[in-house]
Amino acid sequence: MGYAPAQFDLSKAYQSGALGLRKDEAESRRWTERAAQAGDPRAMHNLGLAFFHGSGGPMNKTTAAQWFRRAADLGMGDSQYNLASLHEQGFGVQQNAAEAYKWYLIAGKQGDTESQTSALRVRGKLSAEAQVIAQRTAQGFRPASPAP
Repeated sequence: MGYAPAQFDLSKAYQSGALGLRKDEAESRRWTERAAQAGDPRAMHNLGLAFFHGSGGPMNKTTAAQWFRRAADLGMGDSQYNLASLHEQGFGVQQNAAEAYKWYLIAGKQGDTESQTSALRVRGKLSAEAQVIAQRTAQGFRPASPAP
């Protein structure tokens, strides 16, 4: 019936082989994608992971970055960190230290110490002006509301 939380739970059951289901990465990925398309930010994050690692289907780091971005925009701290890391390293997106710094700051606001440490590391690679712009953008970040 398209209920995203149930689709996500089913994807997790296929991933682990729970609820009497056999473990099936491809089926897990299919249900994760359905839940992500239906707006579940946890599923968006997990789908990003699946595309990044090639779990249950082809690897595609560009698509992984797109799913991390959608989840990050909805406030998923793990996706914000992953998106920052992709920008820092240039996986699936153009390498961009300022964008990495911004997303590390956003994730760090939620208390993620690894993001805070990474922000300090990346900050040193930026001009003073780029630092200020990224900091202002991060301060102004407000999670979007998921689509119904």
